[in-house]
Amino acid sequence: MIGIFDSGVGGLTVAAAIRKRAPSVDMVYFGDIANAPYGLKDRATLEQLTFQAFRLLRSLGATHMVSACNSVSASVILPMLELFGVYDSGIIEMVGPAARALKERLNGRMIVVATPATVDSAMYQKGFHEAGLEVRMIACPELAGAIEFGEPLAVIKHHVDTVVKQAFGIGCDTLVLGCTHYPLVQGVFEQSIAAHGGGIALYDPADAVALVALTRHGVLGTGLNRFVISHDSAVFRRYLQQMFGMAAIDIEVATSATTFSC
Repeated sequence: MIGIFDSGVGGLTVAAAIRKRAPSVDMVYFGDIANAPYGLKDRATLEQLTFQAFRLLRSLGATHMVSACNSVSASVILPMLELFGVYDSGIIEMVGPAARALKERLNGRMIVVATPATVDSAMYQKGFHEAGLEVRMIACPELAGAIEFGEPLAVIKHHVDTVVKQAFGIGCDTLVLGCTHYPLVQGVFEQSIAAHGGGIALYDPADAVALVALTRHGVLGTGLNRFVISHDSAVFRRYLQQMFGMAAIDIEVATSATTFSC
């Protein structure tokens, strides 16, 4: 079973990409909404939250872990994999698949927009450099939280416009969405880019990550979808309904690593 971990709703974009590629694979998803957003947290806190989430997913039967949170992937997972040299483990992060996929299909000036935790880790810069690509970074402190907690569209547009203006100011051919929350408002990015003159392509790493996860895990299973969150959220329920067609009752709210209530 593939376990998918995110600070909240953003990782649903990766889960949807996995499900699209493999209708029969078994998945369990944990969104740590009680502690969201992750992008403003320090590394020690992210490490603690990550290990708690992995223990929970293991207890639910996950054999392969997808860190669908870029802040965790860059600040915790990649440094851990580098330290222990276990890149062929059952842990899949976001940075490597994105860099490898972009090397194969795109070139030109690339910018990654991400949370401060992801930017400060420098792992995107390092991962892209190892793939022979140069990348600039833009930190966006508030956008992931605004999406997670259902802020008004005007607030979302303000944060997106700020990023897009910076990208045009730096010079950009491809804007990489370095947080899994951002593809949920891809249309807002597209509108803002068009309003500023166009010419910037958007890249969502979700499908590249899904491909790596399925290559390591395999595609067979019963098609199980299990969704667990650490705090109830109308926003999460709405996106799950939109993306998976699942009713609110299908979501479990975790009160501990082993106790759930619907």
